[in-house]
Amino acid sequence: MCHRRNVPAVFRFFKSGFDWLTRRPIAQQLLIVGDARSVREHPRIKARYKQLWDTFGPVLLQTLSALLLEYGENALKAKNAAAILKATIPSGRRRTALMYARGACTQANGPSDLSAIYQRMVASGYRTRTSDPLSYLRRVLARHSDFNEVGSQQWVLLPPRWRFDPDAAVSNAHAV
Repeated sequence: MCHRRNVPAVFRFFKSGFDWLTRRPIAQQLLIVGDARSVREHPRIKARYKQLWDTFGPVLLQTLSALLLEYGENALKAKNAAAILKATIPSGRRRTALMYARGACTQANGPSDLSAIYQRMVASGYRTRTSDPLSYLRRVLARHSDFNEVGSQQWVLLPPRWRFDPDAAVSNAHAV
């Protein structure tokens, strides 16, 4: 019927022609439109257009409608595929200090010194603009319930089972 690669080419052709016309000065646009209208209104040209339309009109309408339908379906499929890919691939958002600290404490597999945690964070790509990164890291770890200070400057990441889950607490209270 028609080749898939021709559909975008046809639309680019019409769009580039329209863009070309809109880039012309207004006087030139009016002359072009006026010339096209006067040529179209000439009796011989009008008869020729009618003859061509009677010959090729139905085929042209059928082809253009098929092209438009195919183009619309493919555009919708491409949009859906892009949405699926966007949902599947994780966003490239910037990782927070807390995310880096979790990774560093997971690598340590036990209590770690604050400076060792910071060194592991820097080794995995963490960058900070603060003048005192260790005090900032201490504040971040102290504010979050996933971390516990077990000694002087010693921090540990609590396993998930030790974290408080209010729903589990309510269901366990009813079970007793």
